[in-house]
Amino acid sequence: MAKSKLLLVDDNPEFLKSLTLFLQSEGYQVQSCISSKEALNILQNPENVPELIISDILMEDVDGITFFREVMENPFLNHIPFIFITGVSNPQIIQWAKSIGVDDVLTKPIEMKELVAVVEGKLKRFRLQIKDHQLLKDMMARASNSNKNEASGKPRAFILFYAVWDSITGPKIESFYPSDTLDFSLNRVISHLFQGFKKIYNEEEGEETYDLLIRIPSIEQKCFSLFIALDPTKKNHEMLLVGVIAPNINYLQSNSLKSALGELSNEILSEKPDIKLKLHWKEVRKCLTTKIKIDLKNLI
Repeated sequence: MAKSKLLLVDDNPEFLKSLTLFLQSEGYQVQSCISSKEALNILQNPENVPELIISDILMEDVDGITFFREVMENPFLNHIPFIFITGVSNPQIIQWAKSIGVDDVLTKPIEMKELVAVVEGKLKRFRLQIKDHQLLKDMMARASNSNKNEASGKPRAFILFYAVWDSITGPKIESFYPSDTLDFSLNRVISHLFQGFKKIYNEEEGEETYDLLIRIPSIEQKCFSLFIALDPTKKNHEMLLVGVIAPNINYLQSNSLKSALGELSNEILSEKPDIKLKLHWKEVRKCLTTKIKIDLKNLI
């Protein structure tokens, strides 16, 4: 039985051929491309979509970072695990690549056993995430009809909010901004987010903060959220939820949003008496509207 389908991209023909043959010998289905442009063309066909992408960083036509950004900005592709391989051993490039959401970075010469271990690890996590994502998606969809009956249309702007899960009363909205654009049941959406999160992560251990990017079918919006474990002995609050609901949020934007929402959550956790939610909303707006610029020359 064939293993998972992989997409391999490198502008070095000899390396591309040798790595393709090795991965095929390990049982993987491998699509190999000599350039990012060729890879992007292949990905336009849904039948060619792989379960994992391996790409070089420095390539002549379209560099790997730009290729990664194109994949992450595509809602049909941005769930795919992405691994960089590079002949550049600059720690700054590796650190920066991981900071924008790449799953892993391996430096040439590649240790083949290590590559297989990394690939298998990412694929295993990918399959679990797909299963969990579908579970939460199904839960959100079940609320679709009731929410659609309430809504008079799509929200005119994105919503920044935070809420807590009270061990006695359940979900409780603490604040949201702006309030005049809300034309759907935020309380219902938050309730399903909490319920979905608890069902997915109730067995996870050793983590205090989780992030989640998901589409909400009932209002045709996307939501990026941080879930932060709290001390239940304080006010009966078990979990803090800080999130953004917007017409569209891609994977790269979610990395910037994680930092912005983290700052808001720090203020909330420090019990700051006067939280300026509008100021945080403006920071979130920057994350959603600022085009991410990538210049590899400054990193080499």
